[in-house]
Amino acid sequence: MDDTNYRNAAQQRVLLTLAFLAQRPEGALPGEIAQSLGTLPSNTTRDLANLRLVGWAVARDGRWSCSPHFIDLMRPHDRTGT
Repeated sequence: MDDTNYRNAAQQRVLLTLAFLAQRPEGALPGEIAQSLGTLPSNTTRDLANLRLVGWAVARDGRWSCSPHFIDLMRPHDRTGT
């Protein structure tokens, strides 16, 4: 299968946003996320809203992080044994 036929920039950006959040348990500001991913702040706002809608991201004091629900989903895949 040639995956390039199915590539979608917006979907890729949401997944990269989630990966970015997963590496920052302290959370991140939307501007930090946008700058790191090289995208517009409006795209980041939209992506974070969609992650929040599915319960995978939360905002506290303006900082976004992975939600407890998402962390619970990933726990079976934890390779650290914790």
